[in-house]
Amino acid sequence: MIERPPKQVYFLRADVGRPMIKIGCTRWPDARLRNFQRWSPAPLSLAASIVGDHKLERRFHAAFLAEHSHQEWFFGSPRLLAAIEMIRAGNFDTARLPKGVNLYQPPRAAA
Repeated sequence: MIERPPKQVYFLRADVGRPMIKIGCTRWPDARLRNFQRWSPAPLSLAASIVGDHKLERRFHAAFLAEHSHQEWFFGSPRLLAAIEMIRAGNFDTARLPKGVNLYQPPRAAA
């Protein structure tokens, strides 16, 4: 039996005037990059990835909610780009991330 790789939270980068970052989750970030590249009008690159599941992905979404553009795309702010560099260097502390958010579900109104 072939063992599947662990899930990873990935960060795809598109430079379209200003950097745009897609934060997603998959077992195969390189394949995901190729798939998105087929449909993208701009060149994409895999900026970083970190072992983690969809819960960790949602925590990254929450951490960069101020940079949210649409769907799972975020404006590449200095803060987000610095986090990507920390992930690439292997010294990003995921314990500091906030509770996750679901970008596809609007927040509930206060009762």
